[in-house]
Amino acid sequence: MEMFATTLGVIGVAMILVAYAGQQFGKMLSNGWWYLNLNLVGSVLILFSLFYQFNLPAVIIETAWVLITLFSISRRFRKVKKRKKIAKRKKK
Repeated sequence: MEMFATTLGVIGVAMILVAYAGQQFGKMLSNGWWYLNLNLVGSVLILFSLFYQFNLPAVIIETAWVLITLFSISRRFRKVKKRKKIAKRKKK
């Protein structure tokens, strides 16, 4: 099971690096769905791997990463919902 957890952790790292590189090279918006979801899932996978090879500083940073990303996703949902509400009012 430890090898499986390590593999998932490595996949999580790759996801976060893809998101970061995509944002830095102008291929992803920092508030875009791909960027946010790659960060969220990547961090969760890393956290999972840390249950098998515990490292407190890594747990702290990944937990913060998940919380910040969840906040950003909820903020994006609220903005989309608000835009839809405004567009619906304009149609009337």
